[in-house]
Amino acid sequence: MPRILMTGAAGGIGTSLRKLLPPTYPDLVLSDLAAPADLGKNETFKAADLADLAQVEAICAGVDGILHFGGYSVEGPWEPILQANIIGGYNLFEAARKQGVKRVIFASSNHAVGFYPRHHRIGTDVTPRPVLPFDPAHVSLEARLKGLCKAACFPVLALAKDMGLPAPDIDQDEAIGRADAIALIDEVFGHMFPGLHAG
Repeated sequence: MPRILMTGAAGGIGTSLRKLLPPTYPDLVLSDLAAPADLGKNETFKAADLADLAQVEAICAGVDGILHFGGYSVEGPWEPILQANIIGGYNLFEAARKQGVKRVIFASSNHAVGFYPRHHRIGTDVTPRPVLPFDPAHVSLEARLKGLCKAACFPVLALAKDMGLPAPDIDQDEAIGRADAIALIDEVFGHMFPGLHAG
């Protein structure tokens, strides 16, 4: 059975999705700076600061796949964004590369691109337009992930950061709900472990 690491387990996405994963992924390791307030007795939690490489390497040990929802998830001061998102993201992906993690799902953001009209269809090669302090973190991480994919270190799926959450500020047909989020996770990890849904 695959061991899956979820960072940001105490945050919005982690809280929304973590209770839905154990039926398929019983070996789920949760991580954040502090344990979720509603941590269950059957849930495995390992505290880690993403900005500390040694701590990140420890939580990645023996992991087959990663759900990366950790980091500073809203606009804010530069220093915590730098530490949690840029340095923390680099540490996580480097630890994953070194330890042979097979697949990573990353909660990215439209802030990595920015300022394209909603009716304008864009591809993966558009020019990033970071403006606020939060934006360059996702530009940096997506660039790093593209390099890791090209080097065949591990496949990555980058998704909108609000997946699995209600999204009242956008059209609901543009949101990724809980059911769709779980289906996407199963699609990514199911190819890694073909017998996952057997029986």
